[in-house]
Amino acid sequence: MTVLLYLATALTTATQVYFLTAWSMWRAPITPSQYIALVGSFVLLVAALMVRWKPRLASILALCSCVLIWCFYAPAIFYTLIHLPLIPDLRTFLPSLALSLVPAVLLALSSFRAVRSLAQRKAPVP
Repeated sequence: MTVLLYLATALTTATQVYFLTAWSMWRAPITPSQYIALVGSFVLLVAALMVRWKPRLASILALCSCVLIWCFYAPAIFYTLIHLPLIPDLRTFLPSLALSLVPAVLLALSSFRAVRSLAQRKAPVP
C-alpha cells in the first residue's frame, strides 16, 4: 500500500509541476521551487521502489522528498486560498480546483505515512 501511495504521489506531483513548468514556452515565469519539487518527485519515486528492500531508508527518503515537494505546494495552496474570493464565477473554477488539490492531498497522505512509518520502526542496533 505504501508503494502505491508513494508512486501515485510522485507521478501526480511530477506531472502537475512539469505541465506548469512547460508554460515557460509562452514566457511564463519559472520559480526555483518548481525544480525543487521535480527533484522531490523523483526522489519519492526512488523511495517507492525501495520500500520493499529497505523500508527505513525509503521512509527517510520519502519524508525528505515530501519536504522538497511541499516547498512548491504550500505557497501554491496558500496563494490559491487567498485569492479564491476574487474569482467571479466559482462554478467553473471549483472543478479545476478539485483536480489541482488531488496531488496536494496525496502529498499530505504520503508525508503522514512517512512520518508514521519512521515512528513505528525501532532504531537499528549498531
